Amino acid sequence: MRLLYSLTLLFAGSWACHAQAYYETIALDYGPHPVGYQHTVATDRTRPYERTMDYSDTLTFRPMPISSWYPLAAGDGRERVAISDYTRVLKEEEEYESLPDAYFFSWFYYPETPAGKANLGQSTHSFRGGRPLQGKHPIIIYAPSYQASSAENFILCEYLASLGYHVLATPSRGVSQRKMGKGTTAEAEAQLADLNFLVGYTATLPTADLDRIYTIGFSFGSFPSILLALRNRYVKGVISLDGTVQYLPEVLVASSFYRKGGLRVPFVHFSQKTIPDEVLEEDGVALDFGEGFAFFDSLQFAPAYHFRAKYLTHGNFSAMGVLLEPRDLRQEFPESQIVAGYADLCKRIAATLVAMDDYRPLPAAWDHAGYVASLDSSKMTLLAHKTPNTKRYTMPDFATAMRRADYQNLEEVYADVRKNYPNFQIRESDLNTMGLQLGFSDETLEAGLSVFHFAIALFPESGNLYDSLAEVYFMAGNRNQARRYFRRSLELSPENSNAGKRLEELRQ
Repeated sequence: MRLLYSLTLLFAGSWACHAQAYYETIALDYGPHPVGYQHTVATDRTRPYERTMDYSDTLTFRPMPISSWYPLAAGDGRERVAISDYTRVLKEEEEYESLPDAYFFSWFYYPETPAGKANLGQSTHSFRGGRPLQGKHPIIIYAPSYQASSAENFILCEYLASLGYHVLATPSRGVSQRKMGKGTTAEAEAQLADLNFLVGYTATLPTADLDRIYTIGFSFGSFPSILLALRNRYVKGVISLDGTVQYLPEVLVASSFYRKGGLRVPFVHFSQKTIPDEVLEEDGVALDFGEGFAFFDSLQFAPAYHFRAKYLTHGNFSAMGVLLEPRDLRQEFPESQIVAGYADLCKRIAATLVAMDDYRPLPAAWDHAGYVASLDSSKMTLLAHKTPNTKRYTMPDFATAMRRADYQNLEEVYADVRKNYPNFQIRESDLNTMGLQLGFSDETLEAGLSVFHFAIALFPESGNLYDSLAEVYFMAGNRNQARRYFRRSLELSPENSNAGKRLEELRQ
């Protein structure tokens, strides 16, 4: 009999009952889009892998099972995906592809109950296959919990896809095989490499909006999600579902990819319900378990929130946990409150993604009042939040502002920036370099000229800027303008030999 270990449930209730929720009781107002689902297997040819269940020492490349939920094109999708299809994905990813469906409950750690058996036969909100809806869709990279399936949170993934997101997930696995060990930093970094692979895979999708990539990590999956955001600037926000980063921060800190206080995108963490002291004592867990949150305390440069889900224990943060896992009779709420809490969590995640999508670090535009006002305080408690420190405005930030303005009306762009960041100063040399980089390319010639005219308006006594502007006109074949600005450069800097040389060439 297979036993799956949950690293972040540091204790397991010894008084488990066998009640589970029925799928149809989870009430969600799905979005306007029908949902497509595909499960494929790609290959990461940069890492070796060993199939331990085959009892062979033959190495292969790392297989990358990918579950993908997306808004479906109109008219596509004829066959509903059943929950049993998702449990077959679990079997495949556990390398038990040939296990008969009838053995599912006896082989895995889910008890066979009337609700569990009924759930497997239920059709879900998604359709098998079909084309993604045309247009660009924001991307969610989902990181499963400790040694868990890519489909573990299929209800959340289907819900987000119905709202227009494209969700991708791959199972959490060990460094070189399916099994994970004790939840080490090396295993977190192995999952990080899996998530990076998904980002690369996403870049091949014609409907992917690469400017809006977010990551959601459940339990152990919080580690690689955070590391991904630290390493990959495409990631614009991190959501942690009772992430182990709260309970075992040393696993994150030990990674060579970790930088204290380095996270610069919004971070939102949802914790499990308060665990009764008697349960902690019975399971041999310290009474202050989960009280500190060192990672959250270290955040400075982006909005950060810590919520507590009032009705959810750790296992209730995933669809398979709500529908199939045994309950701990000592502390869990009735099924009606668990399913209501899970549905509320899904809605809160959707609201968080909208807020992250609206957020711009410069200025730090996060609607705290609006975000908190949408909270259902009967099911979720705000424990703490952080307003980001004002980031120092830099030349790369201004370069981005110029680019967004298509290099038009740069004096107005600069004036607007100075209103919000009065200490920002432009260096003449930076504008000179940018103008030359743009001006020497036929495709960006006009942008380069615009930058130079803006620059000489700021630094009217700079002979070097006039010389560079004249050089761009000279290379573009505009002799009259080149002659004009080389002369002005010589007036300001008589020692400028380049301007004198060019004027001689222009007389011929």
